[in-house]
Amino acid sequence: PHDTGGPGTACQRGWGRARDEGRPRAYIRLPFRTDRLATMVFIVVTPVCDVTEPKTWMCLICGWIYDEAVGDPEHGIAPGTAWADVPMNWTCPECGARKEDFEMVQI
Repeated sequence: PHDTGGPGTACQRGWGRARDEGRPRAYIRLPFRTDRLATMVFIVVTPVCDVTEPKTWMCLICGWIYDEAVGDPEHGIAPGTAWADVPMNWTCPECGARKEDFEMVQI
């Protein structure tokens, strides 16, 4: 028999607040029993950052900025191209640094 949840039952669902960031999180408490010990496990689901928001990446060698919203049309990267979709063999147009030499920055 499985418990369907609800107040005062073995499985409860609810909403809480993440302590540090104040973001909502969902949690489900599930009971697990071993010999004489009952253990409660909490599964926590927190929201992730919005993946549709364009990001900017800076070359650590020369400081050139790649903006996902702008792309790099002069070198075959269309506007709106996410950093993950930029080919691994693409290089910085200013200094020739590799993609690994870029770091995401907030502008």
